Amino acid sequence: MKKTAAGFTLLEVMVALIVTAMVLGMVYGIATGVSAKKQELDHESEGFHQAQVLFGRMSREIHSVYFVGSNPETFLRGGLDDNQHSFLELTTTVTAPNLPMATGISRVRYEMRNDPDIAPPLLLLVRQERALLPGGEAGEIESRLSSGVYVFRLRFFNGDSWQDQWDTAKQGSLPQMIELYLKIEIAGKRMPFMTTVAVPQIAGAS
Repeated sequence: MKKTAAGFTLLEVMVALIVTAMVLGMVYGIATGVSAKKQELDHESEGFHQAQVLFGRMSREIHSVYFVGSNPETFLRGGLDDNQHSFLELTTTVTAPNLPMATGISRVRYEMRNDPDIAPPLLLLVRQERALLPGGEAGEIESRLSSGVYVFRLRFFNGDSWQDQWDTAKQGSLPQMIELYLKIEIAGKRMPFMTTVAVPQIAGAS
């Protein structure tokens, strides 16, 4: 008796297709999740790198602050300006190599401004540096550090408590520490970063 080859029934084919679709869906979901997580980690890494660069630059200048109480051209001040934007301004021995007429001491200022190139306006962190020359000032550069800094905030420790404002012209001395706080926006996510910098207490600064 001749035997006929057995084929797949319609039900078996449908079950196989459903199982295949489920497996492909799971694989796609895993791949999508891994891709999204990688993108998130890339954005976080970008934020960490940006904060590290900004903190590193500010810390070097704070560690090299130059202040003599009897010389009004040397100072450290910071807090909120008249527009309620945070700023930090100091004289330091760290100078940019491309600063015109650099003499080894410069006045550096970090401030938040409204970014005119972005609508709606966002805040922009700007760094200004000006060389100090005997009998006057000359040579200035300005750099747009980042338009992704959503918050820039400072606090100053006087040995007993933290202050929101500092001005050596009023306090008569340098703070012991400065707390730097940044909130950086990367791909719509705001990431907070904070560090504390010890301020060298220079003998004879007063």
